[in-house]
Amino acid sequence: MNPTVRKGDLVILKESRNHKGWEGLLLEIVSGGQNPLARDINGVRQGNINLYNSHPADVYILADRTAQAKFVQVEIKKTKARLKSLQKDLDILVNFDSEEDYIAHKIDKLMKAKGVKAIAEILRELKRTNFI
Repeated sequence: MNPTVRKGDLVILKESRNHKGWEGLLLEIVSGGQNPLARDINGVRQGNINLYNSHPADVYILADRTAQAKFVQVEIKKTKARLKSLQKDLDILVNFDSEEDYIAHKIDKLMKAKGVKAIAEILRELKRTNFI
């Protein structure tokens, strides 16, 4: 059940069936009522949207400072993970001519290690790359 909101309240849209691009954004309530009107306070999305409380219902929470802090922490984690993935892709694109060269480099590096753990790591890498 969505909380009752008034003009000026801050909410975070958790799930929307009508406005998927607005999910996860911090929104300010522009007008209250059965289906309140909200706008993005960070300027990522332009305009206003209705937050529906009946079918199809949107799910949103009040964004007090604690909720905002948790939301920002999650966004930072997502951004760091995305940055790490992009950095890895850049490294592969700059240093290797093809995906096969990169995988061969990784397997060569693993084969220099000894023991069962190294062999298991080789098998995991082959499975991850769909070679086996």
